[in-house]
Amino acid sequence: MERPSYTGWSFFYLGFMERYLSLIVLLVLVNYGYTQDLNELRWKQRVILLFGDVETNGFLEQERLLKNAGEAMEERDLVLWRATDQTSRKLQLDTNFTGIVLIGKDGGIKLKKAFTVPLETLWQLIDGMPMRKAELLKQKH
Repeated sequence: MERPSYTGWSFFYLGFMERYLSLIVLLVLVNYGYTQDLNELRWKQRVILLFGDVETNGFLEQERLLKNAGEAMEERDLVLWRATDQTSRKLQLDTNFTGIVLIGKDGGIKLKKAFTVPLETLWQLIDGMPMRKAELLKQKH
């Protein structure tokens, strides 16, 4: 079967599609994967997202504080992720934002603040949440 001949823009468009289709599919799958990860954590864990240049003092200090708070993080069902521009778009945040975002177990944004956020501020906020209070009551009984 003979391939049809295309000229002008239609040829450019088809050439573009042939070359970049796999890239487009990959981006869609990555996007889907991120959404799935957050959805899988809903009602199970809280998520702390760090936004910004990973080489800045604020980012590194915040990450160090959180990584050294293993027991407190575990008690509060917290996971720590480095965010990407894609994360900013998904959460409808300004891509220039540098700081910390706390996602609650319900999937909502509970805190959005520039670096460096003291751990006590995070623990007080989380421990004051109705779901966390229920978790603590359940642990006592």
